[in-house]
Amino acid sequence: MTRLIINADDFGMSEGVTLGILKAHRDGVLRSTTLMVGMPFAAQAAEMAKEYPDLHIGIHFTLTAGKPVLDPKEIPSLVNQDGYFHSQDWHLKNKEKPADQDELNYDEVYHELEAQFNRFIELNGRLPDHIDSHHFSSSYPRVHEQAKKFAFQYDLPVRYTHDYIESNYEKVEFSNRFYAKNVSIEYFTNDFDQMLKKDAFEIMSHPAFVDQYVMTHSSYNVQRCKELDVLCDPRLKEWIKENNVEMITFGDLKKL
Repeated sequence: MTRLIINADDFGMSEGVTLGILKAHRDGVLRSTTLMVGMPFAAQAAEMAKEYPDLHIGIHFTLTAGKPVLDPKEIPSLVNQDGYFHSQDWHLKNKEKPADQDELNYDEVYHELEAQFNRFIELNGRLPDHIDSHHFSSSYPRVHEQAKKFAFQYDLPVRYTHDYIESNYEKVEFSNRFYAKNVSIEYFTNDFDQMLKKDAFEIMSHPAFVDQYVMTHSSYNVQRCKELDVLCDPRLKEWIKENNVEMITFGDLKKL
């Protein structure tokens, strides 16, 4: 039997993203999501999620989109002149620099991640279900060192990808290929990633109703609607049943 996690990234990014994720949970197969606590709709998303107690919510650490939780003046190396986080491209260039030319202050990185973690608890009244990061920012080597402190301190599962942080839980093979041109029911029915041969497998997803915020702030926008359709497709539910797939969350993972 394959145990399958489908996680919806970007919960709270906007109203459309939040409503799409909640629909994918209510009407589809989604059981897990990760919250971007500093985004415009984060507080409303956390409040709305209280109506869906079976939706498991982790934290989506964010350093490459939107504004920080802390006052930008407290973390000047993480933001541009307008107080927004540096872009993903900025971070990718920065991580290639030698340590003595690195423009990030990693005490500031830790304090911002700590503020995001505390905001998650404030909004949800509990610890996150697991940890992952927007644009895989915790794969940036020196950011990684800060992010892993939270997995150790709070003993939380972590998405198992190239930014994997060692934890006390089993590793779940990860795929980010349910994306763009691969978004279709055939991704599952043709077993694109051979997930049926795996013990435990996670698929990253981005279901949403597209709103103005998503159109102006994300290059991956209208494709999110197609993801939502697939995750709510009755054929996917039938595929899960026929192949004896167990839908799980990070909270179901075995401790090592």
